[in-house]
Amino acid sequence: MEQSSVVSLTEVDNSDIKESPEKPHYASKGILLTNAEASFYHMLRGMTKDYLVIFPHVALRDLITVIDQSEYYTYYNKIDRKQVDFVLCDPKTLKPIFVIELDDSSHKRAERNERDTFVEDVLAGAKISLVRVPVKHSYDPDELGKLFKGAVEQYVTNKDESPDLLFTIDNPPFCPSHGIRMILRTARQSGEKFWGCPNYPNCREIIKVENSPD
Repeated sequence: MEQSSVVSLTEVDNSDIKESPEKPHYASKGILLTNAEASFYHMLRGMTKDYLVIFPHVALRDLITVIDQSEYYTYYNKIDRKQVDFVLCDPKTLKPIFVIELDDSSHKRAERNERDTFVEDVLAGAKISLVRVPVKHSYDPDELGKLFKGAVEQYVTNKDESPDLLFTIDNPPFCPSHGIRMILRTARQSGEKFWGCPNYPNCREIIKVENSPD
């Protein structure tokens, strides 16, 4: 009987077979900000010191919540993939005080103008002040200080107004006792929804839901 000429893969000596190394798909860009943004950041850091915390390149979706839950994704998609250049926050609460957009020549384009107008309207509706600063080789701290002072004063005015108590899934209320975000829960017997503290049963703080988000 002739022996089969088919060689089993287990019989092949793989010692001389070298796998080609996989090329990496990603690499560090080495920078977070452009040269113009970095220059402005350092100037801004010198002006604000420890009075404000600066966050660069903040996504609009992390700054803004959608109130209309019936058309949540329609409005969410409008703010998704958009970001602002700098957000200045309270150092204790990290609550946004005002936004800075650093405008270079690209902001003169028609499509960029449309985007800028949309972002301005969104921030105005959310009562977050926006300061637009044209890119320059050097900046006048006194001139910027006046702009920032106006934005801070507007923040103080808005903060003292009666808050809108319509909370949403991506913007739940804070527990009055522990200061942490609450969780949307459902009562077993009534089926009603309410915001509850994550520390339950040690904490029984609740906030009733007027309009339950789906």
